[in-house]
Amino acid sequence: MFPVTLADMWIVLLLLSGCGDSPVILGEISTPTSPLPDPSVPDCGDGICVLPLDPEGRVRYHDVAIDEDGAAWISWVEAVGLDAESVWIARSASPGAPLDPPIQVPTIEPPIVGTSEKPSLAVGGGRVAFAYTGRGLLRHGDAHSVYVQLGTIDDDVPSFEPARLVEHSSEGRWVMEQARVAIADGEVWLLYKRQIYGVRDIATSARERDDFTPVEVSEALSQRHDCSPPDLQAGLDGMVFASLRSNLSGWLETVVLSTELSGDGSYGPPIQVSDDRWRYSDAVCPDDGPRLAQLADGTLATLWVAPSGDTWRGFLSTSSDGGASWSLPALDHEEIGLGERWPTITALEGGRLLTTVELLEGGTRRFTRDSLADPPRADWLQAPDGGDLSGVEIATRGTRTVALGQGDAGQLWLIDL
Repeated sequence: MFPVTLADMWIVLLLLSGCGDSPVILGEISTPTSPLPDPSVPDCGDGICVLPLDPEGRVRYHDVAIDEDGAAWISWVEAVGLDAESVWIARSASPGAPLDPPIQVPTIEPPIVGTSEKPSLAVGGGRVAFAYTGRGLLRHGDAHSVYVQLGTIDDDVPSFEPARLVEHSSEGRWVMEQARVAIADGEVWLLYKRQIYGVRDIATSARERDDFTPVEVSEALSQRHDCSPPDLQAGLDGMVFASLRSNLSGWLETVVLSTELSGDGSYGPPIQVSDDRWRYSDAVCPDDGPRLAQLADGTLATLWVAPSGDTWRGFLSTSSDGGASWSLPALDHEEIGLGERWPTITALEGGRLLTTVELLEGGTRRFTRDSLADPPRADWLQAPDGGDLSGVEIATRGTRTVALGQGDAGQLWLIDL
């Protein structure tokens, strides 16, 4: 048994104080990190990119969002070796504009990161929000805490409040994972999972109006473990939508739920969208989950990857009644490559729809529809240097649409589409 010091007891008492119904605004607690040089934006030739700040580092676990003025905001994690060191945010004011000097997000501790775990970013209404998980300053290697970090954008520069501890568990078998954040009509919403490691997943919601008090998303959801990260989207007409993969009696299926901003935050019943008959196995844990978008006419569309024959393919389904019913799942596009992963779906202006998938052998394929009734046009989504992109995230607002992905040399490329 490890010896317990007075400092250890103080940290545990601090964290246990965050186990009530309301989050705790944490003070300045530092954890050892490797020193990093001052941030700088590298010369990326004809493109906009981010390179590691440390010679031994790497930039990964990125996200992107666009504000009402058309500025693209990107975030990423600076990692040294296998360890996350810091979280950064930078802004491109307009299409083709270089990034402003990056700003380090004053996280209370480095976030937990992994194939399905990374900080989530949202911007809107002059605000910026992050959600992420952390160890809770404990020795245990899994994520025991969920944080939300809010900021205000003034003169195009974000300033951040202290991190808020939304939920913490000191119980070793319980972990927190896959936090997602959205800003809906100026209010910040969270979605994440409480998990008994490898056994049970409980989808959990928290909203700013209720001081980020955690509540179970729906008692009707399966609590069997499913691995996959959820998606959280601010919809039209005062709605918030959640799309997630659920373990239904041992089968992995996509479900969608919705809630109204004007209500008490309770989600409606989960509606099953897929019919994949994908048998759950703890030996094959999907890194990616379903993604959701809403077109200007209110139509919802969700995209996910599931087995088809002896490979994995992207499937699409749509709803014209706010998610109450869904079309039969159909393959999103023709067969390409050896298999697909990491889907994205984005509603563009004029009723157009953009989807992407990453190929198992490398590279990201883009599919564009002028309407849901039209077949998609396919092309490669590549970096300005002609290299492949991985881990692509897409954001759109107004007339601007951007992609953020990792290039062959490890840099992050921001591309206006």
